[in-house]
Amino acid sequence: IEEVKKAGAGIFCDRTIDAAGLEKLVQENNAVFIASGAQGAKRITIPGLELDGIYWGVEFLRDRALERIPKNLFEGMRVVVVGGGNVAVDAARVSRRAGAKEVCMISLESEHELPAWAWEIEEARAEGISIFTSWGPREILGEKGKVSSLAARRCTAVFDEKGRFSPKFDEAQIRAFSADAIILAIGQEPSSTPFHKCGVKENRTMVVDEKTLATSMPHVFAGGDVVSGPKSIIEAIAMGRKAAQEIDKFLGGSGIIDERLVDDATRELSIGKIEGFAGLKRLQPVTADAVRRAASYQLIEQTFDEQTARSEASRCLCCDLRLDIAHVEPAPQAETMCKLTEEEIAAVSEKEGVFQLFDDEKKVIAIKGVMSLRQGLREALEENKNAVFFVFEEEPMYTKRESELIQQYLREHGELPGGGAGELDDLF
Repeated sequence: IEEVKKAGAGIFCDRTIDAAGLEKLVQENNAVFIASGAQGAKRITIPGLELDGIYWGVEFLRDRALERIPKNLFEGMRVVVVGGGNVAVDAARVSRRAGAKEVCMISLESEHELPAWAWEIEEARAEGISIFTSWGPREILGEKGKVSSLAARRCTAVFDEKGRFSPKFDEAQIRAFSADAIILAIGQEPSSTPFHKCGVKENRTMVVDEKTLATSMPHVFAGGDVVSGPKSIIEAIAMGRKAAQEIDKFLGGSGIIDERLVDDATRELSIGKIEGFAGLKRLQPVTADAVRRAASYQLIEQTFDEQTARSEASRCLCCDLRLDIAHVEPAPQAETMCKLTEEEIAAVSEKEGVFQLFDDEKKVIAIKGVMSLRQGLREALEENKNAVFFVFEEEPMYTKRESELIQQYLREHGELPGGGAGELDDLF
């Protein structure tokens, strides 16, 4: 923010904008870029939403962070969180810190389908949060105008045969979850009401030109989650960079925004063999005791000491060397694809390498480097229900090759394989 101020830009915090305000901005400026994100909570319609004690995921978290609601809001209460993603887990953990005596999550997804990060789920359970999978909300029940319980029905399938969200339920299996408060954390969506003149889709995301990120309103551009819907930080950064280039060209510039911040260093291209390198494990930071941390907002992960930091840094793959070693090969073509079946996998070697998974439309949904191609593909067969085809290549430096293919995919498509979710966020 300080750098932005030094550049002569004005920063106006804690202000909202309506349609008239947007028009005024356009009149006063040569170009306007909208990057308002997906700040709104996705709504569902079920009986009982009028009862006292209903909260919405991201809005609850924002209000707690801004201290608009008391620290002990749920003192001695039973809280049910609906959802299985990271926002739901965060809402459940904050509920514990807000004094709730019991917190449980219910999700449509089964245990292996939960979209939240595994480490978040593990930490939530360590803090005493129960997670009930394969249940979906049916009705919120109340007494004297206040929430008393949530009636849920068994979810038999979340996605259809093509991997599209299409939950199915067994109405004969109904379960009641006692609750004094319910947090509905089923997703996020943009708050795009002020931007209807720019073009807004049914899912509340904005319509932009794919090449320029320009909206239908003259002089207005948009990018990030308000255009794509909730995705990864790296994708939002990429759209921001693209918007900067296009706005520069729109204002008469060249569109070249690259800066050389440091001089090129001479690289030593030979790093030698490090015995046991592939077996080096990631070092985990010391974490605060689960019982104590659940009662406060203290820091959970501690920082590394110098020795541990040096040990972790020794795992560096020197990925930058690939820029000087070899040209990035194109990805294997569709005609070399194999069907992702046990029979096809059995013919694959157990050597190191990289495989790519494709859905039924032959779109890349995963790129992964592994120490054993056969073992990695077998795990993918069990874990990835949307994968139908695969290609592979043997490569001793599989982590380098994995990075090359992911970077190539990112340049071509503007997003990470599979929509950018999951562990790839850590890599980038």
